[in-house]
Amino acid sequence: DVFSVSKFDEYPSIFQFIQCDKSLFREVRLPNDVNTYEPGTSISKLWDGSVGPQGYPNIFHSDGNHLAHVLTLDMGRIYDNLAQMEETGRDCCNNPSKFEVWGIADITNAATTLRADNAGWKAESIAKGWTLLREVNRSDNGVNALKVDLISNPPPVRYIRIRVINTTTGSAYSNMSELTFWNKQ
Repeated sequence: DVFSVSKFDEYPSIFQFIQCDKSLFREVRLPNDVNTYEPGTSISKLWDGSVGPQGYPNIFHSDGNHLAHVLTLDMGRIYDNLAQMEETGRDCCNNPSKFEVWGIADITNAATTLRADNAGWKAESIAKGWTLLREVNRSDNGVNALKVDLISNPPPVRYIRIRVINTTTGSAYSNMSELTFWNKQ
């Protein structure tokens, strides 16, 4: 039998959030990126798979020379719809209370010449092709994991820059335990 209908409903698109593969993540050092407190507290601690707030030395720990400061990572492949990020702080102190998440697909000619504490840094980053994916303002102590949505319809992203503007203690040192990203598919 054949049935004719005057109208039918379309099913909505169903999306899922797929965690980005941390085994592909790598450290990148661009000019004026923050240094670490010591070699054992490098930014690679941010994707070591630790669960929950960690203590020293199992954390990223900046050198404390200045705020704001920026760190860069390569996610190892391009994500076409980077949608969410989770940041977990240190178990005690110097956690970012205000920070920005920036993304770009290719870092060729994308290095900024200004330090992240320069008032012109944001404009220079945009001019170099970076996209501000999220501004995060935490009102807590920054210890526990905080998951946030990134901008809708982002450009393709492979490289991430985290610009730490302030910490919960006001210190120029910043500490984090883990970063996790999800792509919307």
